[in-house]
Amino acid sequence: MSDRYCPYCGARLPAGAVFCPNCGANVTEKAAAPPEKPVTPPTPPPAPSKPAPTVATAVATIQDAVRRRSETDTRMSGAWILVVIFSPVLLAIGIIMLFMGMYSPVLSLMGFGIILIATILAAILYYRLINRRNKHFMRSRVLREGLIRYVESKAEELGKSHDILSELSTMRMVHSELSSEESDKSAGLYAILSIIVPFVSLYVMYFLTKDFVRHDTKERAFFQALSAAAGKLGIPVQFPYWKELPKRSAGLYLILTIVLSGLFAIYWMWTLIKDPHQHFDAHSVFEDAFVQTLR
Repeated sequence: MSDRYCPYCGARLPAGAVFCPNCGANVTEKAAAPPEKPVTPPTPPPAPSKPAPTVATAVATIQDAVRRRSETDTRMSGAWILVVIFSPVLLAIGIIMLFMGMYSPVLSLMGFGIILIATILAAILYYRLINRRNKHFMRSRVLREGLIRYVESKAEELGKSHDILSELSTMRMVHSELSSEESDKSAGLYAILSIIVPFVSLYVMYFLTKDFVRHDTKERAFFQALSAAAGKLGIPVQFPYWKELPKRSAGLYLILTIVLSGLFAIYWMWTLIKDPHQHFDAHSVFEDAFVQTLR
């Protein structure tokens, strides 16, 4: 055999051959060079996949959110309602003293001081209410994310991901809705505007009422779905008695406050101070029970 090949069929030719033994063609002309093997392009390395969330990471997120509860879920004293009651009185006294100050600089100075104290106390009240809302909603968002990751990873670990599809879908839907609806409100800006423009203070009371009622209703559904999923995964936690917040109509309260010349605002502010405590208590009971199962 030689290193010559038939230019027609590619068969290897014997030494000195005139005709191709395979196809019979005349190969007296220069035979074809050996066919080159096709070059296969190198296979690119697979793209690095995002690591799946682990149970340990989810547990750390949950425990961190629970630890911050005392910083975010603030119980405000009912004594703050005195600010709503006496601020208008103090403002009226301060204004009268300012007019009387035309005859006495001391009275004028005292009147200015009384007005300043009344406005600062009102601003602090609105600031604390809005800041408490922001902090609780932010902590709840982190807690829900940790709980979803925990249920996901626990189900994968136990091979029961298919069993909790419905519950997990409800949890994700509620979490997505709340996260998109509950944007932060500037506590400082609204507190300042509330003491300068009276109607801004009514708007603050309006959105605080609506936000907490919606938040409580949807989170109740979230924790119910979580309890159902936990039961299917063998996690010994039960959905606690969760007393829903009263369904207060922010629009009706706004109208009553305007019609009654601000007197209804005293009761309305009382609900804004106290109602969130009920939601915080329900959170605490469930969180503490769930954390116990993580140990």
